[in-house]
Amino acid sequence: MEAVYKKQIEELKAQMQDLKMSLRKSEAREGVHQDIASHWKKQLEQLHERNQWLEKRNAELENPKGSHYNSLSWPGRIIMCIKKLKRPLRFQEIMQELMIMERLHNTESWLTEKTISVTLSNMGKDGRLHSEKLKGTRGNFYALIEWLEEDGKLNEKMKRRLW
Repeated sequence: MEAVYKKQIEELKAQMQDLKMSLRKSEAREGVHQDIASHWKKQLEQLHERNQWLEKRNAELENPKGSHYNSLSWPGRIIMCIKKLKRPLRFQEIMQELMIMERLHNTESWLTEKTISVTLSNMGKDGRLHSEKLKGTRGNFYALIEWLEEDGKLNEKMKRRLW
């Protein structure tokens, strides 16, 4: 998830650099390759626009919720992770997602497995999250309360999203 378009951005930058070099060489021979130079200029402008779009889109994907992330408590951050992926998550999946978000906001020094484990346990006791153990799986899946049926079980739509 992290750096979705970074490879494409790097490739575009390399292509732009090559085009700039060719353009300089062509301009040095004025007149002979004027039409080629104009073609390369157009191509360079298109690559530059595409690069700007990719960098903007990459930033949006890496930081989907904006700057208010830092003001959230641990329970809020956990709920945000679950809502973002739109399915019940296991402890390791929550940790991975939180690590990505913490790195993006330069707050990873406070992230520990104990903190998240205790927070998940407390959220389950407080009724803010539902934990469900499925047969044949290791660990619990943590789901939002709104995904539960009246009998307190995970609804069928969310059960299908587990795998």
